[in-house]
Amino acid sequence: MGDTAEWQRRAAETEGGFEGLVRNTIVGIGNMPPLGTCGYCTETEIRNLVATMSGLAPSVSRSSPSSSTSSPKKEANTQ
Repeated sequence: MGDTAEWQRRAAETEGGFEGLVRNTIVGIGNMPPLGTCGYCTETEIRNLVATMSGLAPSVSRSSPSSSTSSPKKEANTQ
């Protein structure tokens, strides 16, 4: 989807590599707002987005406590 070589360079220059890119996406950096204006996205969705856009694989597969909580949409589907 993106220029993987450019994303590899960015990851190498970012403290934390891939995880640093994810963190910057979550908290915002420069002119990019926190969560890239996707206030309802979970950490897992942001992580998947960064992986898809960059072509890079996450360095560590992990779940956050917030990502294990069901969203209202998911709850509506189970009722």
